[in-house]
Order: sequence, then structure tokens, then C-alpha cells
Amino acid sequence: MVEYEGKEVILMACSSCNIKRCKHCYISYEGDRTPLELKKLANILTKRHEVYINGAEVLVNKEYFDSYKIVNQNWMLTNGFEIYKNPSILDYLKERGIEIVEMSYHFGIQDKISKINNSMLEKNIEYLKAKDMKFKLLVTINTENYNMIEKMCDKAVELGAYGIEFTNFLSQGNARNMNSTNLLSSEQISAFFDQLLIVRKKYSKEQLIIDRSGLFGKNKNNSNCHFDCIAGRDMVVVTPDDNVYPCLFLAKPGLEIGKLADGKILLNEYIENEGNLCLAQELCNNNNEEFVSKVLKLRK
Repeated sequence: MVEYEGKEVILMACSSCNIKRCKHCYISYEGDRTPLELKKLANILTKRHEVYINGAEVLVNKEYFDSYKIVNQNWMLTNGFEIYKNPSILDYLKERGIEIVEMSYHFGIQDKISKINNSMLEKNIEYLKAKDMKFKLLVTINTENYNMIEKMCDKAVELGAYGIEFTNFLSQGNARNMNSTNLLSSEQISAFFDQLLIVRKKYSKEQLIIDRSGLFGKNKNNSNCHFDCIAGRDMVVVTPDDNVYPCLFLAKPGLEIGKLADGKILLNEYIENEGNLCLAQELCNNNNEEFVSKVLKLRK
């Protein structure tokens, strides 16, 4: 075992969710930290790493946000349900330094995969605007909506979002129970990238920040694409049971690459991730277990 010397650490506060997780949810770990445990870890790990805090749904316990100030994190991710039920929680979040809310908004497929509908989310947007808080829309892309990218960006601008981020549908967690027809083919991913280029030319970053997750892999249509999967090399995820994983999407029992012990992140020294391919995409969507096993040297 060697101590992790990479840049980023993502601390997962909990696996709990206030809507018992959506159909497409990729969360595969279990357990919740106490707010005190989270604060202690935040104080220790920020001395050596850039630390970020995530859920599943962090609004299940408001006291988690005491740790956000410690790691200087002014943004949070949410499914939006708690804000809809209790909009006054936005005042609480602002007092703890939260300026940006990143909220799930799945164009074209929201009603099929989530218990939260678009009208509820758009009500949340009204609440956020009233509090002068920025918001970013998080969109899952599958075979039903991959060809709607320009419409999504147009709608995001209309709603007043400062940004939008696209995530490839991943066959992990609850999503493993969904039909495999949700998985994008290589041709559909290529079409997604073509549309991404169009909307990035259409909207400046001042108008709309347009991001995409690494789960789409490398854009083979663009020779200037500098894709680099940093999972396990310059980024790790620590779950509430103190296990360490290469990324959020691979935080699943059996894929551990280390352990948190005495405030130190200890890794198996034989991790060899060159970053040419997205590990999560290769394992979960492409069933390329041989590649992932070779990179992470996973023990069977």
C-alpha cells in the first residue's frame, strides 16, 4: 500500500436519498457518515488534497453543509426534491456559502426515470432566481434524447441557467435494471459530439457553460480533444465505509483500490491508469472487464 498523492478527493457523505433513488441512479455503495465524521475528514484531507463533497443526496442532512465551508465548496448537487418541499432551505444553504445549485433535469426522459417532474424542477428554478442563486442543469443522455442537444441548450438559456452538463447513461446501480436499449452506441455518441460542437459555437461561455462528463469517452471526431481519465491516478472517491474507489461511477463493492486509515488514503501500488479510455464506460457499458482489470489490477 502507498499513500495517495493525487490532486482530487471526492468525499461521499451518504448513500441515503429522499426519493429512494431514481431508476437511472448509478449509486452502488451503502452507508451514511455523521456530520461530525465528515467535518473531521474534511479538515484532515484538505491539508493535502482538493476535496469535494457529494451525496447521493446531501440534503437528507443539512448539517453536512458545515463541511462545505471547510473545503471551500460553493456548489452542491441535488435531485431538487427537498428544495421543492422546503424552499426556505435555500436561505440555510446561502448562509453556509452555497452560491450554485447543480440540479438534475433530464430533458425528454425526466418522467420515465425520476419521481420529480419538470414542473417541480421549474418551480425550483423560480425559487433559485428569487434568491439570486446560480443553477446548472445536469442531464442524463440515453438513446431517447441524445439527438436533442441543441433544444436542451436553448431551453437552459431560456430558463436562465448559467450552465448545463451532459452525462452518458451508465449501466450501474439501479440503472442495471433498465433495458440495455438505453445505452448509446458508438454512432450515437459520435452524433452527440457533433451536436456538442454546434451548440458550443452557438453559445459563448458567457451565455451558457456547456460541459460533458468523461463517461462519453474520447471525442474521436475532434483531433483537438485532450481526453484524460484521471480515475485512481489524480482523483479518488472515499465512501462512508472508508473504502477508496477510482471514481464515483465505479464506487461499487469489489472495485476497491484502497482504504482510508488514520486520515490517510492508502492505495494498492499497482494502479496503472494511463487515462486513454473512461474506466466506468469501459466496464459498465462496454463490458470490457479485461481492460479495467488490467488497469486496476483487480483481484478476482
